[in-house]
Amino acid sequence: MKLILALLLFLLITTQRCSDRAVSVHDGDTLTLADGRKIRLAGIDAPEISQPLGQQSRDHLKRLVIGRNITVVCRSKSYQRAVCDVYDAGRLLNLAMVQDGWAYDYPTYSKGKFKAAEEEARKKRRGIWRAGQHVKPWDYRHGRKSSRPSVSRWSEL
Repeated sequence: MKLILALLLFLLITTQRCSDRAVSVHDGDTLTLADGRKIRLAGIDAPEISQPLGQQSRDHLKRLVIGRNITVVCRSKSYQRAVCDVYDAGRLLNLAMVQDGWAYDYPTYSKGKFKAAEEEARKKRRGIWRAGQHVKPWDYRHGRKSSRPSVSRWSEL
């Protein structure tokens, strides 16, 4: 029981919650608040800007956040960015990016939290799933190629 109370106290102390306006979006999973803080959406991974559909993923996140007063609930930091759940009017935007097909569930960090949303987006061919074959962002960053043939018609989407 003491361990559970200590864990809850730790979470309360280390969790930061604030509201601010989003002023820029770097890619489909990273944004900057008006106060200058960089925010990484927790549990998801979007295509890198240099990947096919990376710019479209970024543009989708822009449509969801730019100029809006969003709420961020942050629990950790990674690469000089706070890792957070991002909400707009109660809607979890991390989940929205996956549901809309513009980001992947990042199971290493999400523990499968967005897996069902990714499967639904894939089934309905939303966002990146309209294109067919993919290299997941974490494989792309490590130089690993997909075992599937590439699709050359990315710009048509």
